[in-house]
Amino acid sequence: MSYLDKKRSRKRDLETVESTVKQHEDLRADVLLCSRSAKFAALADLFRLVPTRLEPSIRSLMEPCPNVGPCPVTSGEFAGAAKAALAWIQGGGDECILAEQHAVLFGETDAGGSGPCLPARAELYLSDGFGEIERTVEALYVEFGFAPARAHRAPSHIVNELEFMAYLLDRASRGDIEAWVAARDFLAAHLLPWAVVFSAATSTRAEHPVTRYAGFMLEQLLLCEADAVRGADLLPRVRGATA
Repeated sequence: MSYLDKKRSRKRDLETVESTVKQHEDLRADVLLCSRSAKFAALADLFRLVPTRLEPSIRSLMEPCPNVGPCPVTSGEFAGAAKAALAWIQGGGDECILAEQHAVLFGETDAGGSGPCLPARAELYLSDGFGEIERTVEALYVEFGFAPARAHRAPSHIVNELEFMAYLLDRASRGDIEAWVAARDFLAAHLLPWAVVFSAATSTRAEHPVTRYAGFMLEQLLLCEADAVRGADLLPRVRGATA
């Protein structure tokens, strides 16, 4: 084999290795994005109180993301809160009581509670102007073809915004870089600033173990997502984009 042939062969081998590595990175990115999308969807189900989804959602949230190091959700207060929530579900807890306490806490009923309610809507935590936030969020939903499952709730309700994040990350896992960028910007500029405050208040004020766990996990999921965004380790692997 001539020197030129050997050089060409080495180049083909290198291209094969690089292609294999790139495919592995793309797969890892897709798996992580799918996992993150599933967690946002599971958390939305907890706040929406879908009876048949309570236990599966909690178990989904208890699982650390694939290929990620030690995760706080598997120990400490997170594990304890998850155990308490599962014990209530498996013990045949009264779902009507859960729904009532949930509604009172978040101001979704006329019944009075033991203290001020915690509205689960962004515009009540941000200073961008009442109504303007709703219009901006709704326009973003329309732009990306997202239809909230509970359309009668305000666009900026926590359930709708968590489902929107799940929707965007799912699209990103299938190669939609615009959806990835939208998820990053939506999290940093809108969801994180208000939902972290809401999550801390929820985990502190909630009397029911399921709602308390939802509060714990909302804060953790938002902070984990913010870390992933700051690292920007997945963006170059979506559709082979370059950093």
